[in-house]
Amino acid sequence: AMADSHRGEGNPSVADSFTDDESIAEIIDIAIGLEKKSILFYLGLKDLVPPNYGQEKLDRIIDEERRHIIQLNGIRRKL
Repeated sequence: AMADSHRGEGNPSVADSFTDDESIAEIIDIAIGLEKKSILFYLGLKDLVPPNYGQEKLDRIIDEERRHIIQLNGIRRKL
């Protein structure tokens, strides 16, 4: 339920907020911001989860979000 209320990346309202005037660089910057927001969300969630109830799964999600930021930054630099 908490993940569903996260309202970050993958949320349809994010796509609906685009005006079609954004550059590729602006879209990437927005995506990076959403990835960062997701990391903060999952770090906060991790504090609520006991270690034996899935913290390692949250660590994997956080690592994946970090990899997304690295990939997006790489694309951004090439523009």
